[in-house]
Amino acid sequence: MMKYLHFISCFLAWVPSNTEQTSHLVVSSDSPYCTPSTGSQNLRCDFKNNPQPVYLENTPFGKRNTGERRVYISNANTAFIDTSVCVDRVLRNVNEVIVYSSNSSITCSSGEFRIYNVSINTLPHYISSVYIDGSNVDLLHLNGSQIQNLSIRNSTVRDVYITGVIRAGMTIRLQTSDIDVLRNITVEGNAQLFAYNTEVNYIPKRAIRFNHCKVDIIKTKISHTSNDSIVVCNCTDDERKNLNQSFTTITTGNC
Repeated sequence: MMKYLHFISCFLAWVPSNTEQTSHLVVSSDSPYCTPSTGSQNLRCDFKNNPQPVYLENTPFGKRNTGERRVYISNANTAFIDTSVCVDRVLRNVNEVIVYSSNSSITCSSGEFRIYNVSINTLPHYISSVYIDGSNVDLLHLNGSQIQNLSIRNSTVRDVYITGVIRAGMTIRLQTSDIDVLRNITVEGNAQLFAYNTEVNYIPKRAIRFNHCKVDIIKTKISHTSNDSIVVCNCTDDERKNLNQSFTTITTGNC
């Protein structure tokens, strides 16, 4: 586990050498590819037919103090996203997205990250809402105490690791997706977990813990588990019955 976390730290700390180049496309209100939305807090950037890499590496709104917080990036070949830039991000139709951190001391307290038809290495660790649709994700490593909504739809995720506890009022939805390894997730306090028509290849020992939660799992297949991969405590009889119908092996114990 320590080696795994060390890999994550090194991975997010890596800054691509291309950022040292003086000539590249930058997500900015001054870019000819970007248009601020009148009367809203959005910046829309469309890089169709331009093969150059795109960089979100600084606050994209420059000196304009109008409170914009959301950036749309569409139709880029490659996009580099710096997690130190604290804005909501929506990416659509991007062949490759590289997320990195240029300053590990900067932590965005919350935010939204949406991707549609994107291949991405990882997502920022501290975000509150995540929407993944029709995309490929290498590593999904999130802070459970920050998450309010996590939705994965029609996507493939290699590794899911959620630290902390997902509590009341938070929702996780997995729909028609493939997950290779579901490494760690704790759901409690009437938080909601919905899984429909999803395949999970492997769940390690005590990787999933349900405590006072609402779980709705339908047509979901898990290929490899150990005897105590899924631990249930303090769930209702109906919830336990639902889980037993979905999983062949469930352990009752301390979460």
